[in-house]
Amino acid sequence: MPDTRLEGMRYKVLDECFRDTSKYYFMKDLVAAVNRMLRGKDLQPVSKRTVQKDIAHMRSSDGWEIELREDLKGGKSGREMIYRYQDPTFSIYNEDLTPEEKKQLRNTIGMLRRFKGLPNWESLEQVLVWLQVKFHLDGMDEGTVMFAQNPYLKGLELFGELLDAVIGKRMIDIVYAPYGRKKKVRQVHPYQLRQWNYRWYLIGLEERLRPRIPYAVIPIDRIEKVKKVYGSGFLAKEDGDFDFDEYFEDIVGVSLLPEGKVVPVVAKVGYPNVWYLETKPLHASQRVVEMGESYKVFRWDVIPNEELIQGLMVYADQIEILEPEWVAQKLRERAKKILEKNGVF
Repeated sequence: MPDTRLEGMRYKVLDECFRDTSKYYFMKDLVAAVNRMLRGKDLQPVSKRTVQKDIAHMRSSDGWEIELREDLKGGKSGREMIYRYQDPTFSIYNEDLTPEEKKQLRNTIGMLRRFKGLPNWESLEQVLVWLQVKFHLDGMDEGTVMFAQNPYLKGLELFGELLDAVIGKRMIDIVYAPYGRKKKVRQVHPYQLRQWNYRWYLIGLEERLRPRIPYAVIPIDRIEKVKKVYGSGFLAKEDGDFDFDEYFEDIVGVSLLPEGKVVPVVAKVGYPNVWYLETKPLHASQRVVEMGESYKVFRWDVIPNEELIQGLMVYADQIEILEPEWVAQKLRERAKKILEKNGVF
C-alpha cells in the first residue's frame, strides 16, 4: 500500500519547484530536490521513475490537473525539458479537493459522526464542521461558520515538519530567535505540539536545561527553521506513560515554573463579569465559594503564572484579588504601568 504521508511530502517539494521562477528545474533537479528533503528526514531516496509517477498523478483528474510549461532548454546533456507551472501563482495547496477526495472526505466525516457522544466529542465536531466549511461540502461555504484564526502567525509553515519529528521520535536542531536577543541553535527531543490561546508550542526535552527545567516549552513562532533532523539519539520520555495534560493541569496556559506551588487564588468579581467567568472558566479548578447580590467570590487552585495574571487583567475593573496578596500586587503594578503609559501619572 502506498505511503500517502511520503507522497504528500514529495508533492509539496514538487509544488515548490514548479512555482520557483528563479531557476530552471530539469527532471534531475526535481529528483535531487525531492531526495534532499527525504535525506534531511533520514528517509530513503526515490528514483526518477517515482518522481515521474508523482508528476503524472498531479496532472491527472485524480490529482490536481496541474498545467505545466514544458520548454526545452540547454541542460548538461543537451536540450532538456524544464518543468514549471503555466501560472506561477498557482499552487496545489491553493486549490480545492478533487471530486474523488471530496467523496472520501465526506464519507470519513459521516463515519466519524457515528461516534457522537464519546468524551471530548465537542472538539471533534468543531474539526468536522471546519472541514465541511473549508472544502465546501454539503452546501457549506466560508460565510456559514467563521472560525477564529490568525493567518499572520509566524511558524505555522514549520508545523508539519515539527509534527513529523514528534511522530517519528527524531531529535532536531532548531534555530530559535528570542525577542530582542541573538538567535541560537537549540537541540530538542520533541514530544508534543500544544496550542494555547491560538498560539502553538513545541514541548520537548533539552538536555542542557535539565534538571532545572524538566521539559522545554518553545513557541513555534520563535522558531525560524528546523536546521537538522537526526536519525538516532532521540531520548524518549523517562516515564513512557507520562501525561502532559497532568503535567500542565495546575496552570493556566503553558508557562510552568519549576519552583511553582499550587496555591488558592481567590477573587471577588462583580456583574456582568461573573457571567463571563461562569461561561468561560479561567481554569478547570474554578469554583464559587461565596455569593452576594452584586458579586460572587471565585477560587482557583493553581500555580500562578503570567497567563493567569493576563486572564485576571481582562476583568480588572470588576475584580478584587483577596488572596494571595502577591498576586493582587502584580495586578496593581500592571494597572499602574497602564496609567503611566497613558499619561495619568
